[in-house]
Amino acid sequence: MRRVVIFVLAALLATFGFSLALRQQLASAHGRELTRRGVEAAYARHLRGTLRIGSIDALDGTRARATDVRFFDPRGEVVVSVREAEVDLDATALLGGTLRFERARARDAVVHVRPGVDAKTSLEEAFASRTSDPRDTTDERPLAIDTGAIRFDDTTLRLALGGPEVTLRELEGFVRVARSEGGPRVRLDAVRGRYDGPGARLLDHPRFEANGRLRVRPVGTEARFEAVLEVDPPWPITMSIDDGNVRIDAGEDGPPLVVAAMETASVLVDSLDVQSR
Repeated sequence: MRRVVIFVLAALLATFGFSLALRQQLASAHGRELTRRGVEAAYARHLRGTLRIGSIDALDGTRARATDVRFFDPRGEVVVSVREAEVDLDATALLGGTLRFERARARDAVVHVRPGVDAKTSLEEAFASRTSDPRDTTDERPLAIDTGAIRFDDTTLRLALGGPEVTLRELEGFVRVARSEGGPRVRLDAVRGRYDGPGARLLDHPRFEANGRLRVRPVGTEARFEAVLEVDPPWPITMSIDDGNVRIDAGEDGPPLVVAAMETASVLVDSLDVQSR
């Protein structure tokens, strides 16, 4: 019995020592570089876009800090760039085939949404599963993703879908991205920022608060965002996206000149519909 106890203790100590050595190795410059390459390769294996990580500056077990993180669409155009990102992975979920974050934060990010192909946006293409591409013949199961609530700060969103470009600046809030075999879903909560688009100059580039939901399906994207612009009086506005068509419900109480500018833009852009009453 004593020998069994000694054997078990020795095995536990050996396992602990190996785990500690592995953790120290991964935390080294060489280990962080191997991890960076492995993450980029795993992304390319599962998704149609490309991920490039400038450097992993810290790696302690499942917690990592990276700088200059960029996501590209299949044509090589940047769709998301992040100056600094911090993540804490859920190791148990990862073993089960799901990429899940216990904690995540992104700082100084820029998101570009441009027209893609097949009535999709470049953002959809960058994060689309390879198994959804008919040209891909692999039988690999798509990677499930659940990021949890990611805190983002000092973020910029640029929308250029064929009409006047709309830029949302100084964004902060929470985003959650979940992707399964049914496609990606995005949830935005307590988002605050500054509006810079048609009519923004007339309103002195107002700040806003918004929430929204987005779902990417094989036939197109569905989204709904509700926002309140901080003007006098506050102006509630709703934007819906369905299969590439954008509908904006501006309400009856919006500033007349701004609403007129938005309605003019809707005349020039077939996929944009502005309702003011």
